[in-house]
Amino acid sequence: MDVTSEVGFCAGEIYGLLAGEGGEIPMSQILKRLRREDDLIIAAVGWLLREDKIEIIKKERGITVKLK
Repeated sequence: MDVTSEVGFCAGEIYGLLAGEGGEIPMSQILKRLRREDDLIIAAVGWLLREDKIEIIKKERGITVKLK
């Protein structure tokens, strides 16, 4: 699988994780739970952000990712 496909697949996993968790989860939990390379997860979050599927909220203790 090429990198673009891996990022797209990972984006789907993140979207599913968010949907299953009520639509919002800390980035640190995404990184822990997906068990993929951090760079791949970060690229996938960027993909979802660019597609306007999520929003990123900066909180006192880190970043939270939320479905739109």
